[in-house]
Amino acid sequence: MEDEKYKHFHTSGECAHEHGAKHNSISIFRTFDKSPLHMHVMKVAGDQKAVQMWADKASLPTLIEFANDFIEPVFKKNLPSLILYTNDKTSAFN
Repeated sequence: MEDEKYKHFHTSGECAHEHGAKHNSISIFRTFDKSPLHMHVMKVAGDQKAVQMWADKASLPTLIEFANDFIEPVFKKNLPSLILYTNDKTSAFN
């Protein structure tokens, strides 16, 4: 299954260990920062809101150049953020 932001896959537990996950877990594979990230399902059994909050946080890079793509996750979903306004394009964080 696929939507505009995610590709969803369901696999058997045999591949979990291969990617550093445990059986009965949710994993997010990202193209930025440390990846993949894993959440053991038993920690949030039945708590869809907790899973959604974890996925929302995991879907953003640690450091971003703020643009329209980040308005919804940062402001509408109230994700914790720190914003640095600067014109310095030569700094290491750029």
